[in-house]
Amino acid sequence: MTKKRKPHEIEPWYKRYPRDIYEDTRKLKPDERGLYNDCLDLIYMAGGPITDDDRMLAHKMHVHVVLWRRIRRTLLAGGFIYRAGGKLMNKRCKEVLDERKMQLASMGRRGSDVLD
Repeated sequence: MTKKRKPHEIEPWYKRYPRDIYEDTRKLKPDERGLYNDCLDLIYMAGGPITDDDRMLAHKMHVHVVLWRRIRRTLLAGGFIYRAGGKLMNKRCKEVLDERKMQLASMGRRGSDVLD
């Protein structure tokens, strides 16, 4: 059963680079890879950085907050995610989301040109 998108969610899909993720995460333990992927999904669903709130994120990922805190430290130390203004982000996510925003802005301009 498919759930409806929440109003704050930008798109129901995102560009994924499976080979990059597969190769870049080989040094992570399985639980670290899983929560890293959950973190990426949350960033894409939010359309940008997510609030760096351990309890809220652990709840969304369905794990104990102690486990999330340990894995969060590993992901930050390994450069998988980074902190910016009290939020968590990923470099590739930022690139993909910025690209999407530029495409949408371009489509908006072309659409308004057609109407003029």
